[in-house]
Amino acid sequence: METRKKQHAYNLRKMNETSELVVHKINEEHNIDLNSISVIDYEKDWYRRKFKEAAHMRYTYNGQTISNPSIKINRIWDPLLVDIYKKKSAEIEEEEEEQQVMEEYEETTVEQQEEEQEEEEEGEGEDDWLRRAKKRKRRKRRRRRWRRK
Repeated sequence: METRKKQHAYNLRKMNETSELVVHKINEEHNIDLNSISVIDYEKDWYRRKFKEAAHMRYTYNGQTISNPSIKINRIWDPLLVDIYKKKSAEIEEEEEEQQVMEEYEETTVEQQEEEQEEEEEGEGEDDWLRRAKKRKRRKRRRRRWRRK
C-alpha cells in the first residue's frame, strides 16, 4: 500500500494527467488526502483480487469510481454480488461514520478543555477514583452527543 501511496503522491505532485486520480482532482476540484486512505479488502490471488476490485467498483460505488475495473464481471453474478456488496457498503459507511465521530470528538474546543480543567479544580478535595469516574462519565456523555449529530 505504501508503494501505491507514493505513486499517487508523485502523480499528484507532478500533475500527471495520465493518472485517473489527477484527472479526477482537476475535473471535480477535489483535494486528495493520501493520509486517510485505507485498504477495504485483501486478496493474494491476482485474479480474485482483480475480481473483488471490479465488484467493489460496480456494486459498492454504483460505478462512481475514478478508474476503470481491470476485469469485466458477467451480469450473471449480479443477483448474488449486489446483496453481498450492499452489506459491505453499509459496513464501510458505518466505519467511516464512526471514524468521523471520533475525529470530531478528538477536536474538542478550547472552551471544552477549559471546562474540564475547571471541573477538575473544583473536585480537588474529592478522592482520586471519584474524580476519574466523573471524568469518564463526562467523556461518555460527550461521545453520545457527537454520535447523535
